[in-house]
Amino acid sequence: MTYLMVNLNDPADCREAIQRLRNALQRAECGPAKSRQQDGEREHDGPQRPEREGQRPSRSRRRSELRSGPSLEDLQDLPLPKKLHRIAQRGVFRHLNRIASEVETPMSLPELDRHLGFAPNKMRSLKAIMAKLENRFGLRFLVADPEGGLDENGNPRYTMPPRMRNQIRIVAAKIATP
Repeated sequence: MTYLMVNLNDPADCREAIQRLRNALQRAECGPAKSRQQDGEREHDGPQRPEREGQRPSRSRRRSELRSGPSLEDLQDLPLPKKLHRIAQRGVFRHLNRIASEVETPMSLPELDRHLGFAPNKMRSLKAIMAKLENRFGLRFLVADPEGGLDENGNPRYTMPPRMRNQIRIVAAKIATP
């Protein structure tokens, strides 16, 4: 699923978003080949050879299959430790580990920036990266705490669910000691 983030205070951003939505709607109605040709893009798939039974797929097809990876449903059906092992291969995991080990009370994103010694708005960008992983794997790293209230600027306070916190610590410990 693709997300479109728009700054509603910026007219140029709004115009670009409207154009992207029109193009997406056109692709959905016409199909991908017709909309690409209407946009002025040339469709190029290279020379096509029919594949014979028992014959290995071409090298480029094998590479594209490797790049595509597992489907979204496969990733969401994995147990939590396996999901976290996959996420541990990404750079954001070290930040998740710090949050799991150092933050016990609900905090807003600016409060997390100060507490963890990050530059201002670092947690906001990390939260956006985490949101992509959350949607891909069907997880929630930080959830709004209903009892946490709001900070002095009106930002909601977040907490990491206890099960997620424990699993992140376990995975981080396994990675640290081979």
